[in-house]
Formats: sequence, structure tokens, C-alpha cells
Amino acid sequence: MRFFNPFLYLIFLILPVLASENVQAQKIAAWVVRFDIDSREKVTTICSQAHQEHFDRLLVQVRGRADAYYQSDLVPRAEGLEPDFDPLAEVLARCENVEIDAWLNVYYLWTGDTLPVDARHPALKRPWLLKDHQGRRVDTYNAVEQSQRWIEGVYADPASEGYRRYFTAAVVELVRNYPVQGIHLDFVRYPGSFFGAAGGLAQGFADAYGLAVTELPEQLTRQDFSAWLNGSLPPEQRRRITARLIWDYQRAAEVSKLVAMVRAALLEERPGIRLSASVFPDPVEAFLDKGQDWPGWLSSGIVDELFVMNYFGDKLRVQALYDEAVQVVGGSEKLWLGLGSYIKSPEDIGEEMTLCAGGRQDTCFFSLGHFLSQRKSVRAYVHAVRKQQERGGGDQHGRSVSLLVAALQDVKGCLAASETPTCQAKYDFLSVIGHHGKGRGAGGDNTPPWLDLRGIFRYVNPYDSLEKVEEQLQLARESHGLLGEGRPFDEVARQYSQAGSRHHGGLLPRRYLRKDSRVDEVLAGLEPGQVSPVISVHNGFWVYQVLDRGRL
Repeated sequence: MRFFNPFLYLIFLILPVLASENVQAQKIAAWVVRFDIDSREKVTTICSQAHQEHFDRLLVQVRGRADAYYQSDLVPRAEGLEPDFDPLAEVLARCENVEIDAWLNVYYLWTGDTLPVDARHPALKRPWLLKDHQGRRVDTYNAVEQSQRWIEGVYADPASEGYRRYFTAAVVELVRNYPVQGIHLDFVRYPGSFFGAAGGLAQGFADAYGLAVTELPEQLTRQDFSAWLNGSLPPEQRRRITARLIWDYQRAAEVSKLVAMVRAALLEERPGIRLSASVFPDPVEAFLDKGQDWPGWLSSGIVDELFVMNYFGDKLRVQALYDEAVQVVGGSEKLWLGLGSYIKSPEDIGEEMTLCAGGRQDTCFFSLGHFLSQRKSVRAYVHAVRKQQERGGGDQHGRSVSLLVAALQDVKGCLAASETPTCQAKYDFLSVIGHHGKGRGAGGDNTPPWLDLRGIFRYVNPYDSLEKVEEQLQLARESHGLLGEGRPFDEVARQYSQAGSRHHGGLLPRRYLRKDSRVDEVLAGLEPGQVSPVISVHNGFWVYQVLDRGRL
């Protein structure tokens, strides 16, 4: 008879339980869009799915276009809801045992051909509204102009102190009246680099540095930033990029002020409630283009968690951006991996999870409603993620943060330490002070040439695989070939182009040509009607057609 050891037997019983608890530490969540809670029937379906598949958390959109999917005395009620229906209250009642965070869009206020019905709506408050580089309010854009500037609709100006106070008051009212477990911020950013140069913030910049924001490069790319770092730029171009970095820092600081204000208000009203935000996965693009300094939010403690919207591209891009996010914030504990389940298969999602920390990462699907509307199996996606979590495999994000990301973190630190001359001098920030440029209206060339264009664009991310880059280049070449055969431009654009240039015949904003631009050198040699070759840029490939040209 074999010797029976009760102690070993007890260990064998306990180990599976410990392993199970370790697996459950990795959580699964989903975003729930407002259209999926606008009736009692939809709420019942959403909550049933959440219970059936054991979701740990739902981020429920209760503010989409600056309106309320809940009862509020401050925020206008969402149009089209039944008078006696409270979507948030219904979710809280039916989704019991699931953590509910109230998801609020911050600066995005409205879209559509008609204005809001409620006169209190923030989109009707002109002093709050964002302006572009030309001083136009974004609520005056038509559909073509929105597409050209890749802006979703009407935005509030992140530099508006009045809007910050209004939004914070709305958050306080919500958490005072509803027992949500968290506040989740989205669209907490500028829509792009072209916006924000026509208000008081820009005037303050001009007063301090002697340069109008409109004299600076319209956008700072990774390549521009890299050239600035390695000192390969001519002095005047370097000075303007230095000034642009200062401006980008000031824009990002305005966004961060709102996040900090919301955090302070929550600490006073409900100290235990969590604050999270959806963010762009590339920290360089997020900061330079969107004014979104999410590494700074986490390091300063003004947010508790970040949901990295890592939806697009192949699995290697998803892995690279995830690795970078983990490295730049110093760990994965406060990150959620946001996955694009609405555009990818369960197999794709499972592979991405395998590459991201060996599957050991809190995960959020976009979105639960898309599973249902697209007739996708929620269980297949949840199973794909749970399977990788159970498999584990340890921490597999071994890459160090890129030199460019590390340098940007250092640059932001130097800009924050404005009282430290040594740090400021390191990047020549002091050289901008008191320098008066020669831009339009300042004694320089007041007659810049311009082109009206339309274009076809194929996007490339810095972390895309070589195969993906080659695929995008080939598609750009195919579109160029079709245009050469005489196919209508708008038809080819609808078939081949990405982002805003897919629509409205590929029409683009008027382009003012710069002498230091390689792309502008090519375009300057084209006559109206001519099509450019495939042009490689920092984030993809363009095929342009010149429609008209002139000089101001």
C-alpha cells in the first residue's frame, strides 16, 4: 500500500484554485456605445451578454454629443429618448455584479446637418467653440471641410476655462446622482494639429515669443522631430520647429488642465471613484498632433487607468505599440489593451493577446454592441482572450522604449522645468524667446503660392511590418495606374483611399507651398489636371491631382 501524504494532497487541491485566481486577475471589459442603450430592450440585451460571458466591466457611453443619457439638470437630454426612460439607471439596475463606468466624450460636442434642439447645448455656445488656424469656428465647417480636416464635428476649445468648469460640473452632478464605479473620458484631445491657433492661448504665445502660431509648421511629424533632435536642420527651420514644440506643449497642457480639474472634483465629491481615459496608442503622435500627454497623466496621478485604443494594423503593430505604452509608463498594471474586435476576427484578437504580455493583460473590446449588430459571437472573442490569459507565458514585452519616445519624454520634462536654464538650453528653447520671424504680414513673402488638390492616401504606421508597408505602396501604385488609364478620380478615391480623402471625390484643403518641403517641390512642377507620382510621406503614400494653382 502506497504512503498517503495528506499535506501533499492538500497542495494539489489548492494549486488549481490559486491558478484560477491568478487568471481572473486579468479582466475583460467592453465599451458600450450610446446607440446600444437607447431603449430598455437594448439594455436588457447588453446586460444579458455581459452576464453570460462574465465581463468584469462595461464602459457605458452616457455622453456622446454633449448630451445626457441620464437625468440631468445641467446637461441637455439626448434627443430621441423616451421621456420616462433613464438609460444609465436602467444599465445600473440590469447589469448588477458588473462594474459600470460612465463614458463621457469630452471636447467632441456635435455632428450632423441640424443644430441641437436644446438651447442650452454646448455646441451653441460660441465662446467655447474651437477655431482652426485661419480663425474659423469649426461649427461653420460643411461636410466636405470636415472630411478634409479629418474632424468628426463640432469641438469645444480645450483652452476654454469656461468649458472646463462646465464639463467638471457635469461630472460632479453625474457621480452625485448615480453609483457608477468610474468616470471614463474619451475625445479628451484636440482633433488635430491644425486647430487652436486663433484664441487667447495663441495670442499669449505670440506675445511671449514674437512668433504667430500660424508662422510655425502646421504639423510636426516624427521625421521632423528626429531631424530636430539630431541637429541636421538649418538654423531658421530648427528655430521654428523648436517654437512648434513649445506650442504643442502649451496645447497639451490645456487638455491636461481639464483632466486634473475633473480629478480634483472627484476627490472632493467621491474620493474612491476611479478616473480613466481612452488614448491614442502612439505617445508621439498623441502629443504632437492631438495635445494628449497621456504618459504625463498617469505619472502625475491625475488618472488611474489608461485604455490604449490599439485597434488597427496587423498583430506586429499592435504588439509594438503595446510594448511602447508599457515601457513609457513603466509597467502594464494601469493599462487596458483596447482591441478592435469590430474589425478583426477572434483568431486575430487571440494572436494579438499572445504577443501582448503573453496574454496577461486587462483587455477591453470595442464594442459590445458591434458584436451583436454584426452578428458576431461574443463568446468566440471572450474565449480567444481567456485562452491566452490561461496560457500565460510570462512577460513577453521585451523591447525598450524607442529613442524618439524617450527623447520626447525628456523634452516635455525640460519644458515643464522652465525655471531651469541648463535644461532649457539643452534643446535651444531659450533661442526662441524674443525672436521675431518673417512670416506672412511680418515683412516676408506675402504672396505664397497655393494649390487646390485632391488625393488618394494609403496609411502606414511606423510600426507596421515590411509586408504591410509593401501592401499599402502597391495599392497606391494600383490607384495611380487606374488614374493613368482614365478612370474618374472620385471613383478611384472611393475604392482605394483611406481616411477623409476617401469621400467627396478626394478633395483636400488648399495647400500653401513651402520651399523646404520635398512634397511641395514635386507638386509645384505639376499643372492643373496632372497627377503626381506616388509620393512617400511620414505616414504613408499619396497620389495627388492638381485642380488649380495661384498666388495670394
